Amino acid sequence: MSPLHTPLVLALAAAFPALAARPAPVQGGVERRAPAEPADLDAAELYPPVRNAALLTFFSIEGKLDPEPLRKALAALGTKEVEARIVYGPESTNARPGRFFLAVEAPAGVKPKELVAALKKGASVVEQEVATCFKGPVRDLPDSGAGRMAGMTARDWVLGISNDLRWADTSAGWYQFFSTPGKLDAATIADRFEKLFAPFGMRTVGTLVREGFTWNLAAPCEAATAKKLEKAMQKLPGVRLARVDADNRTLTVQFDLESLLVSGPAVPDRMLAGAAGRPPAEDATPPTRGARTPRVRFDVNPILDLLEKEGVAVARPVAPAAPEPEAPPRGG
Repeated sequence: MSPLHTPLVLALAAAFPALAARPAPVQGGVERRAPAEPADLDAAELYPPVRNAALLTFFSIEGKLDPEPLRKALAALGTKEVEARIVYGPESTNARPGRFFLAVEAPAGVKPKELVAALKKGASVVEQEVATCFKGPVRDLPDSGAGRMAGMTARDWVLGISNDLRWADTSAGWYQFFSTPGKLDAATIADRFEKLFAPFGMRTVGTLVREGFTWNLAAPCEAATAKKLEKAMQKLPGVRLARVDADNRTLTVQFDLESLLVSGPAVPDRMLAGAAGRPPAEDATPPTRGARTPRVRFDVNPILDLLEKEGVAVARPVAPAAPEPEAPPRGG
């Protein structure tokens, strides 16, 4: 490391203690615990066999912004049931002042090219981004306060991995990277992240997120249909395993959250609060704009499309029965 970089390295290491994964020192005879791994979310709640009415799409936009025409063009794509709106951003960084990142929620039937056209009503350059997610030790990626150093934030440093990386965020050990389609796969992101942060003791961003679900089928499925479904599902982006058990009437699917062009609806705050080990907020009403990038999840609509095409129905989950009311206490 050159003498020129040494002061910056020392300053960055001091500025971002939450990003460091150094061995835990002993203080007062008690060893400080290393950051915990994030808790897994309930797969049954995260991926119910229900069609997504709304989807998330992520964009990078450049040039002078004209917010009002952009907002109106997006709103025109909404329906009575689902609005089309910006749920995060536009956000920028000091390192890339002319480039903004935003997340758009819209009805599932709206095509990405329609969203691009709407966004171009208020920005000269619009690029749809893909999302790749890792799960690692619970740390924050601060973009204010103690994270600032020489006008740069921790996010600025992470974005320095590549000019094709448009945004990054983390919450409860969940690391999300948004990049130009076809430019950065998970292995490249992990390798460059390690090279950037290894001098500060953080040698890994974690592991690529693999999630999945098992659904019950409403009726028996013929063996030929089961094989056809498996083959078709394994061609879907991100899917790594698809198994139809005709005898037990179950469908099991596993997928990687790598280079996803669309996401299912944002994971509810109450689920994220549980993963982070904190109580949910008393007010469950979601804000108009999120303070963090929405949590990415797989879109199950293509799975349901394939099932519907083959005439295979999914058993809807049955809500648990309400407990019997307790008998009132007898008078003395």
